[in-house]
Amino acid sequence: MFQIKDSVKISIPIFLFFIFPILLFHQHVFGDATWIGNPDRLNNFLKTLKYYVENQAQGQGEAWNDYELMGYDSHGLPFMFPNILTWITGYISQLIGIKFLYITAGYVSIFLLGLSGITAYLFIKTLTHDSVTSFIGASCYQLSTLTILNMSQNDSALSVLIIMPLLIMAIQRLTPKN
Repeated sequence: MFQIKDSVKISIPIFLFFIFPILLFHQHVFGDATWIGNPDRLNNFLKTLKYYVENQAQGQGEAWNDYELMGYDSHGLPFMFPNILTWITGYISQLIGIKFLYITAGYVSIFLLGLSGITAYLFIKTLTHDSVTSFIGASCYQLSTLTILNMSQNDSALSVLIIMPLLIMAIQRLTPKN
């Protein structure tokens, strides 16, 4: 039977896994700077996202991007189309203003980073039944996903690392009966 004490045991790590990205990206959260991924190279994800959002705002769904490399089919880019995160970020940006697209994309990335720690915690908790071990393992997993987020600069690549623990947990619960 689920009790309130059990929900407190789970909600404290969940809170901490959301606090970590907020503290890590505090400059972005509090408006002092905008996080745009890896600063060592251009962020193609954000450029393509801006292209999609501008097309969405005009009611178009064009695939051909003339802005770089003498044009290319942007729907052929890996992790970009079809992508629910691109659409969600685009619609949120249209609601608050397209000029805030990069800020919105940063908030989506921060949320996904927090979610990666939570899903890892839930998965490890089902395996070990130990809160401390689960928290340590999920913290390591969250730091690993941070590295992937910085290198890939793409929310869809990060979302795979959120879905993966949930799918492994589902596979682990399979029985011959079902």
